Amino acid sequence: MRRLAAAETLRRHLQRHGADLEEATLGPCEGPKGLGIYARRAIAKGEVVASVPRGLVLEAPLLGTAAPPSDTLLAAAAGGHGQWYDVLGSGSGRRSAVKLAQRLVEEEKKGQKSPWASYLHALPQPIPALHPLANAWPMELLRCSPFLARLYEEAEHCHAQCLSLAPESDKSDEQRFRRALSAVITRNFALQGPALALLPFLDFFNHRSAMRRGSIDWTCSFHERHGSVAMVADRFIAAGEELSFVYVSAPDAVLLVQYAMAPEVLGNLHNMAGVQVFPDDVGAVWEEKWRVLKQWGWNGHAPLLFTVPDALFPGAALRRLAELLAAEDCEAIAGVCAAAQSRGRRRRHSSSAAAVRLLLSWLQRARRRLAMPDVSIDSTHQELRRAVAAVVEGEARVLEVCLEQLETEALLAELKAVA
Repeated sequence: MRRLAAAETLRRHLQRHGADLEEATLGPCEGPKGLGIYARRAIAKGEVVASVPRGLVLEAPLLGTAAPPSDTLLAAAAGGHGQWYDVLGSGSGRRSAVKLAQRLVEEEKKGQKSPWASYLHALPQPIPALHPLANAWPMELLRCSPFLARLYEEAEHCHAQCLSLAPESDKSDEQRFRRALSAVITRNFALQGPALALLPFLDFFNHRSAMRRGSIDWTCSFHERHGSVAMVADRFIAAGEELSFVYVSAPDAVLLVQYAMAPEVLGNLHNMAGVQVFPDDVGAVWEEKWRVLKQWGWNGHAPLLFTVPDALFPGAALRRLAELLAAEDCEAIAGVCAAAQSRGRRRRHSSSAAAVRLLLSWLQRARRRLAMPDVSIDSTHQELRRAVAAVVEGEARVLEVCLEQLETEALLAELKAVA
């Protein structure tokens, strides 16, 4: 109830300074995901639901963009920090996040003298319990999903880098800075300028990324217009519906690690599953293949991690790798490498039946690995265990679909060979 009252106070404060947050349209509410916003009246598609002047936004300069992906095709899959694609994935992005967290701390220290005092009062005080910044995750749970484990490892790396960049004055109160950093990580928007920003009241709109009966479940999209930041209706919104938007087009594993959000009941449109390829998969191949794999960024010391369905698109690295390992002579290997060099042109190519069978075996093994272990987790981690179980279930569903597609492709390849 404290946050609900604080949200109403924040709304009135923002309205006095030019925000369009009509009480007849917007109502704060407490739900399963905590504080949210619902529609008090029907809203037409394309209508501006809420807007806040840019001058009321808490922001810091975005010091740079994320580093471009490596030209080495297997570099990220081989263990580089390549799965994390949020602003924290680059050094410049982490510096911007630290700057914004530092500013949040400075405004908090001002108390009621801060122009953002009502916003700070409405923010959640403890770090969300599921967030890695709040508590370390048990390794037994991370073993259930290599993809989730990789994301968690990269998040820990990013968080450690951010904490090391904190000013000495903030390091004396690390918990306060951690709380500010968690707010930035879970609530940031990238604005024109460019800038990394926290948007008072608008960041109470919760995330949705599912379909319901063939239509989108979320209600709004974010826009910048006429010196303001706004939420605009993506579809007709009925009175009483919760207002939401897509934070990021990302799978459940990313949403859990970055935003501490448990998976949606309806299922995430952007779900992926992790597929590991181990050095043993190469087998007793001749030296030419290992030479090419090293050129692509794999030294063979650790397993590669790919995501599907992305990796099943024509030209993706997992398919290229399967083609390479299925190649029987130097001429075939040269053809695979040449196709990899032209991947930016999105040129379609046909896979050999052997490569399809190899992909199929990798997916089958990944499906078998996705099983929650019978581990004893203390009461403080039961909520996390349920969230991880839901992530794993979503991965399994993705793999089932991919398996069906590849089994069909393999059957067609065999029929073509017979014909």
